[in-house]
Amino acid sequence: MLVPSPIPEDLCPPPPLLTTWVSAIIKSRIEGCRDSQETSRQLTEAALRKYALQTGQHYQLHMCCGLHVFFGSEAFWHINFLARPKDAAGELPIYFFAEATVPMGDDDEFLDEDIVLCCPIKPSTIGGCEACSAQYIKINHPVDKEHNGGLEVYDDDEIGNGDDQWDYSFPLVDFVMFDAERDSATVRAIEENFPQSSDGDESVEDFWIHEV
Repeated sequence: MLVPSPIPEDLCPPPPLLTTWVSAIIKSRIEGCRDSQETSRQLTEAALRKYALQTGQHYQLHMCCGLHVFFGSEAFWHINFLARPKDAAGELPIYFFAEATVPMGDDDEFLDEDIVLCCPIKPSTIGGCEACSAQYIKINHPVDKEHNGGLEVYDDDEIGNGDDQWDYSFPLVDFVMFDAERDSATVRAIEENFPQSSDGDESVEDFWIHEV
C-alpha cells in the first residue's frame, strides 16, 4: 500500500504561537462583538416601539445590517436593520434606518426618548452621511429625513469613493469563530498590525479593531 509522503514544513508551516497579547486582542474583539449585538438589539427594539407610537404600524426585528457610533454635539448611533410587520405571515422584511443618542435607561438600555429618528428607506431614497462615510462605515441613510450625521455637506465624490478604502483586513467571523490553527493568517496579521511595544504599556483597547 502506498503511503503519502509528509508535506514539507516549508509548504505547510506550523501555526504561529498564540501570545498572551494576541489572545487578549482576540478575546476583546469577541466581547466587543457580543456588546455590539446587544446594543443593536436594544436600539432596534426601542426604535420600532417609537415608530409604532408615531405611525400605528408594528414591526418586529428580522436582522441588523450595520451599526456606527460617532461624536458631534453629542454621541449618536446610526443603524440599518430589517423588520417584518407583526402578525403578517409571509410579508417581506422592510429596510429601516434609525438614529439614537446615548442610551439613558437602566443598565444603559435604550429608551423611546433616546430615538431621534426611525424610518423605512427604499433604494430611491437612500442618501449619505458625512460622519459615517468619513469612517468608511457603510450605513444607508434617508435622503429626505434630517439626521445628525451631516447629510447637507455629504459629497460622495469626495468621501469614501475608492473601493480600496473599504477593504477590511480583519473579517468579524475570524474572531467569532476563531481557531488558532485554521486562522493563522489572522494571528500573523494582528502581530504585524498591532505589535505590543517592548515596555508593554499599551492597553488592548488602544488597538481596537473596528467592526465590519
